[in-house]
Amino acid sequence: MKYLVTFEYDPVDLPKLAEKAKVYDEDKKKNPDKYPDAIIPAHFVIEGTKAVAILEVHDEKQMANKFAFMLPEASYTFTPIIDARTFLKQYMEMKK
Repeated sequence: MKYLVTFEYDPVDLPKLAEKAKVYDEDKKKNPDKYPDAIIPAHFVIEGTKAVAILEVHDEKQMANKFAFMLPEASYTFTPIIDARTFLKQYMEMKK
């Protein structure tokens, strides 16, 4: 399942967040199945203290691992998303 992931951070914690992201990337390389795959990796929103990413999560544990790893420096929201063309095709099929 793909998720639009938004997260917030405190600018005071930015050095900690940067270090934690580095350690996360190293652990993800060593344990690729432990964490979700980044379709679009984290991008900071220019205004405010938010960021977004699109992740593909293969099981609940991957989402939990990602969320737990980055706490408390980042607070996450995972919103499931589906491909628009897939949805529209199914919608048209259902309306027949």
